[in-house]
Amino acid sequence: MSPVALFCFKRLDTLSKCIESLKACPEAKETDLVIFSDAGRDYEEQKKVDDIRIFLQNIVGFKSIQINHRIENLGVDNNIIQGIKEMAERFESFIIVEDDLVVSSQFLWFLNAGLCHFKDFGKVLTLSAFNYVKIPKSYLWDCYFAERTNPWGWATWSHKIKEVDWDLAEKENFLTNSKELKGFNIWGSDRTRMLRRTLIGDIRAWDIRLDYFQYKKYLTSAYSCKNFVINNGFNSSDASNTTGYNRFKVDFEEFDRLNLHFPEFIPTNPTIKRRFICRNSLFNRIITFAFKILNIKN
Repeated sequence: MSPVALFCFKRLDTLSKCIESLKACPEAKETDLVIFSDAGRDYEEQKKVDDIRIFLQNIVGFKSIQINHRIENLGVDNNIIQGIKEMAERFESFIIVEDDLVVSSQFLWFLNAGLCHFKDFGKVLTLSAFNYVKIPKSYLWDCYFAERTNPWGWATWSHKIKEVDWDLAEKENFLTNSKELKGFNIWGSDRTRMLRRTLIGDIRAWDIRLDYFQYKKYLTSAYSCKNFVINNGFNSSDASNTTGYNRFKVDFEEFDRLNLHFPEFIPTNPTIKRRFICRNSLFNRIITFAFKILNIKN
């Protein structure tokens, strides 16, 4: 079983639900859990972090548990990026979970199966257990492919993720190249704006850096056709990046464990691609923003 890297900060309510959902996976008892606990930025935050760390000491239900206490606050982006680098030095593959996620009992099973199957697929950079796209009934496989990574419950291989340029060395050339900007937005019109906001420090998004690397290297991600992840962190005052209306709200689904079908190649499906891009379109972002202004919650 591949280990799970769990990133947490100061939200005990969501973290406890995340841990319980992971423990409900039959594979948990054979899974190493590696926790990265970020430090507080001030005294009040550190009190919440201290409560988190007391809770972490009492976790059971996994093969082993290792807790990494950050001495200084790294921020949501740097804590995850540094943690990914540390995991890549120790393990061949691993699963990444943040503290605001609740996973289904098939979460670990599906990602471990995908990590085994797609290990030698050079074009597959990540696996996602989160799906928000309606899959055509005629589609033959239990996963589809998109040239964009989703950070809500995913997995990767160390030899692949080590190649990521988290510092975005080519960012200046990219942001002044209209052709590149247009190309980057093919899999979602939000990507260039998110990258710009990250570069100027307006948001602490780490996943857009992974998206940029994926775009530059012509890589893809394998997505489950069923959904195994729910983001439980919206509308929390302690959330870092998930506030307001969640336009990706979906329910759990299940596969037949005995009949999981992964392809031996990377198929393309125009309908899935169109629906995937639509969910990340400007129109959907405007609707989400309007709901946020009107304080509509879901």
